[in-house]
Amino acid sequence: MQLTLLATLRDESPYIIDWIAHHRAIGITDFVLYQNDSVDGTTALLQTLQDAGDIHYIDNTNPADAPPKFRDLPPQRRAYGRALRHPVVQSSDYILVIDADEYLELPADTDLTTFLTRLNHPDVVSMPWRMMGSSGQTAFDPAPVTTRFTMAADINDQGTERPFKQVKSLYRPKITRLYNLHKPRAFREGVTWLDPDGTPIRPQMRNSAQLSDFQFKTANLRHYHTKSYPEFCVKIVRGFACTPPDKRSQLGAKMFDEMNPNTVHLPLNTAHAIHAADIAHTLRQNPKVAAIESRAIDRFTKLTQLCQTAVDSHETLPTITRRYRLSDTLQDYFEDTVWSKMR
Repeated sequence: MQLTLLATLRDESPYIIDWIAHHRAIGITDFVLYQNDSVDGTTALLQTLQDAGDIHYIDNTNPADAPPKFRDLPPQRRAYGRALRHPVVQSSDYILVIDADEYLELPADTDLTTFLTRLNHPDVVSMPWRMMGSSGQTAFDPAPVTTRFTMAADINDQGTERPFKQVKSLYRPKITRLYNLHKPRAFREGVTWLDPDGTPIRPQMRNSAQLSDFQFKTANLRHYHTKSYPEFCVKIVRGFACTPPDKRSQLGAKMFDEMNPNTVHLPLNTAHAIHAADIAHTLRQNPKVAAIESRAIDRFTKLTQLCQTAVDSHETLPTITRRYRLSDTLQDYFEDTVWSKMR
């Protein structure tokens, strides 16, 4: 089967190769990756990986490159709109729509082909997040996040700020005319929509994006939302790519505590980790890839330092969890304290 990972990225350079390797190890065959507004070397790294034939990369920075009806959408939704016309996406048997801080795990199956065969090839499978914490890490490190962060939320922890069991979905691309952040809009009769245990969930997914009683036995997405605090500050400054400015909320530093569970020790399966590490090593055998990733890691290190200083020095950001409509007032501040210094 052709199994394609569809994602949008911004300032994710230290994570890209290990994230690709992780998903290639479970059976993803193609990667269609959109980038917008990166300053850390993500653009050059994605272009080099495309030149090597490892991924399909599209620069999504300029709205004019999108079809007219998608040009006014925020970057992430604009990319999903553009993907409706991407030949690799459209020829795929399934697409997995996730972010660069999410890693699909299959505890009950060896790979995605086995997983889908067990479920008799449904139209949609939705899998919940397993929230991963900072594991006491206080500084950025370029080692794979799957080895740096091994502490997770308890299976019964629903979280306080956002549900810990929101879903992301794997689905046949032609069942919907709109790819979406957590689930496709494909609620018509006849669509087979399952959870990873094989339970039909289409009615539940119409008005929800979470599986509240899921036990994580067959599949889940490890969600490395916080990582270390300096890395989380990059997320604060970057902002949301899925909501328009007039509806956008601003993350604050207190969100780090709300989204940082460290209750259960949950290392990645050793065999899968070894397989993924071997794939990552092969990708880095390309000297251009290795050199560009090395430079990008240096730039990302600088970015974490600037973002942490910007967040900690602001009069409001250190004390809030989330505030709506604050993001518009911060753009000049972030330009002065972060973006101008990355040029």
